Amino acid sequence: AMVRGRGVSLILKSVALDYRRPVTYPDTLLVAHKPVRAARAPQPRTHFRVRAVAWSYAQRRVVTESDAVLVWYDYDRLVKCSPGEDMLAVLDRRMALCGEA
Repeated sequence: AMVRGRGVSLILKSVALDYRRPVTYPDTLLVAHKPVRAARAPQPRTHFRVRAVAWSYAQRRVVTESDAVLVWYDYDRLVKCSPGEDMLAVLDRRMALCGEA
């Protein structure tokens, strides 16, 4: 059965992956994400960017990098939306912690 979204949550708009090195079994990857500010024009309040890296324990290197755009989405109304001032403040604080302020 399909899982149906409800309320306000996130949906993936786009993702770009840069595979730096091949990964083979057995290996363990550590994947880290952080929200970032738009490099060019500011994103609408309904969107935000996330950068990620995958670290290989076997190779002791970053093996993949990604850049994604996430959209706040109201699954009940089937439209993109603003998550509200409280959630936007949480994202702003997180970006400041990551040096993105």
